[in-house]
Amino acid sequence: MARKATKPKKNKRKNISKIPPGLIVGGVFFLIILIIIFSVVNLKVNSLKSEVVQLNNYQNEISSAENIIKIVLFDYELDKEHLKKYSKNNITTFEISIPEDKIYSIKQSLISRLSNKGYAHRNSLSFYKDNNLIFNINIVSFEEIKDKVDKNPVNVENLINKEIKHKIALILDDAGNSLELAEEVLSLPYPVTLSVIPFTRYDRETSELVRKNNKELFLHLPMEPKSYPETDPGKGAILLNTPESLIEIIIKKDVERLGKIDGANNHMGSALTESRTKMQQVLKYLKIYTDTFVDSHTSKNTVAYDICKKYLPNCGINNVFIDNSDDPEYIKNKINKGINLLEKNKNVIMIGHLRPNTVKVLKSYLPELEKKGIKFSTVREVLNN
Repeated sequence: MARKATKPKKNKRKNISKIPPGLIVGGVFFLIILIIIFSVVNLKVNSLKSEVVQLNNYQNEISSAENIIKIVLFDYELDKEHLKKYSKNNITTFEISIPEDKIYSIKQSLISRLSNKGYAHRNSLSFYKDNNLIFNINIVSFEEIKDKVDKNPVNVENLINKEIKHKIALILDDAGNSLELAEEVLSLPYPVTLSVIPFTRYDRETSELVRKNNKELFLHLPMEPKSYPETDPGKGAILLNTPESLIEIIIKKDVERLGKIDGANNHMGSALTESRTKMQQVLKYLKIYTDTFVDSHTSKNTVAYDICKKYLPNCGINNVFIDNSDDPEYIKNKINKGINLLEKNKNVIMIGHLRPNTVKVLKSYLPELEKKGIKFSTVREVLNN
């Protein structure tokens, strides 16, 4: 049978539609627009990230500076009421109100500590990093704003009946530098406790006067502050790097300067009283000479009082410093504040300093308080209450 001739197969070609040139141009234009938008958004995001990083860095700088300022103030027994912070034109200013006699020493301590942290200061107290102004410090005399201090009148009616069970004591620190002031305050018919710094000019004579007048004698034991070495706690001080064997010797020598003591409280010590190890070592040897210790409360993170309770039967903590300013009205106000704490506290301990205006206020104001029924006790009576 004859085969049929096969026809050659035709190649089938796909019909490809032609894309209009206008659509291609439009697509390319749209793609370019997308790239531009993405680039702009990316730049803004990166810029925003950079601003956030810069803001965080600035806030960290301000926080770090504020902590340093607080540490220096606290080492000079000045609390948060002496520091205010405000911003203007994105620049932070710290306003510090300081008693006139402390301005120079605090200013030098601030400059030294902030310089050690990398801040360059210009125009007195403007601080820079990488030639950028970071913050300013404005120092004013505390006496200039004394009229702004809140008054705390003593609520006598609520306190007189509590005085039988509730007790209040007053310690005057930094004794040993003035025999005249010591004699003046010891002549008062009130149980004021004098705390003497060892190795001061009149430490031995002051201690003997205290004993002769049958008043309480405390060792004002120097300890390392956070602003050390800019702030020197003085001779006979215990530092964070003081070995235990030397602590034993230091305490022995300090006590020998004063003779028999009734108790002790820390002079400065905002750094050392935060150390559990060092406070254990201090109290281990301090208990050889006394059964009483008062934490001066120079750091909000102090552990001294808690550690004391494991070593000594009589442990106390300062409730208020009465003379951060030399202004008599300020001192009275702080005494009243301490007395009013008896409404919620069983016992109150206040700390002042052996200074002319403090002694002057005590001579005039304690008799007034006595007439109102407010009585003071010794520290040991307060702690045994």
